[in-house]
Amino acid sequence: MTETLDLNADLGESFGPWRMGQDEALFDIITSANVACGFHAGDPMEMDRTVARAKAKGVAVGAHPGFRDLEGFGRRRIHGLTPDEVRTLVRYQVGALAAIARAHGLDLSHVKLHGALGNMASEDDAIARPFIEAVAAFDAALPVITMAATALERAAAAHPHPLVREIYADRAYNDDGTLVARGTPGAVLHDAEEAADRVLRMLEEGALTSINGAKLAVKPETVCVHGDGPMPLAAGERVVGPAFTLRFVPAREDLATPESWSSPTSTRAAIEDMPEGVVTVADAGGIIDAGIFGDILCARMKKRGVAALVTDGVVRDVDGVLATGLPVWSRGAAAPPSVAALTFVGWQEPVACGGVAVMPGDLIVADRDGAVCTPRALAEEVAAAGLEQERLEGWIMREVEGGAPLPGLYPADDANRRRYEEAKARGEA
Repeated sequence: MTETLDLNADLGESFGPWRMGQDEALFDIITSANVACGFHAGDPMEMDRTVARAKAKGVAVGAHPGFRDLEGFGRRRIHGLTPDEVRTLVRYQVGALAAIARAHGLDLSHVKLHGALGNMASEDDAIARPFIEAVAAFDAALPVITMAATALERAAAAHPHPLVREIYADRAYNDDGTLVARGTPGAVLHDAEEAADRVLRMLEEGALTSINGAKLAVKPETVCVHGDGPMPLAAGERVVGPAFTLRFVPAREDLATPESWSSPTSTRAAIEDMPEGVVTVADAGGIIDAGIFGDILCARMKKRGVAALVTDGVVRDVDGVLATGLPVWSRGAAAPPSVAALTFVGWQEPVACGGVAVMPGDLIVADRDGAVCTPRALAEEVAAAGLEQERLEGWIMREVEGGAPLPGLYPADDANRRRYEEAKARGEA
């Protein structure tokens, strides 16, 4: 008998004109969608579009409630909520998505908490219990997705309420089964092959392995993947170079025309102005409905010696772009040309790519973890600090491999700092 495993992803997290994630690409591989309900992300129109797309793709629709925290994307912890407040917060969001799903002839398939709310429910019975009670009061047969070996799983089992046990393909775990906090080194896996191998290992072993090597028994029924953030279209070497900036704005009918491609202010003219060795940074305002460049423009950039393209938008003609050999960091791909959603307005001016201010000439470093911008005036200082940090972490890694415990080692306390400095003086670090 062949076992099947559900694959879920968090979708519908765009808001108004601001675009988030690679929903269209994920719809082609997942079986369940966790749809944002307007508190941490999403809005009524985005919820409706996502549900409609899920129906067209044959993907199950679940509610993804979170804290009311648009600015923090629901990843900031909000303390002090009473059980009644937790129950009402969940009911409000689940009910809103259920109404939209019903209008499309669908029933919700599950509920999964988002971000900080999900993490807190996994740690604290006082959050987990009212969440389960809220879902049970809405529909006693509606499953909740829980992380294995957590307070949330225990609360669902104790109620009892239907649950689906989840593992993450691209996140690291603490020893208690909760997720390692974002921002901690190693918290997020960016290598697709590494993530896939880890999922297979968890399935084969019937256990997840924590960041410290601890084993926790688990029988996963669904795997979560993520599609937010600029990532390389294909794995490659680290790229370093000065920023050459491009700026797009949302399309306007009188400006976004094929004729604009021949105007003096065009992407074609900008490419001919790119010197060798630059990293092109294209501010697309996070719009992912149309590709900023295709294979021909990328081929010309490659011919001119451009080191890479980094954008918070998407590209088109992916196979052709990859064939050019130009390294590209983007949020995915879309078939329509840029004029379908964007208007190009200038180059070599300050831009806000992915919400980061980038000035022409800033130093860009891009690798499999993503892209980083450093002001040119600070480049030498940052490089020196970065090399020292790499050296320290290399020493810490050797200590860990030798069996040293993490407390006091990572981050290093005063005693371990002295040991590191001594090892460095001996040429051993």
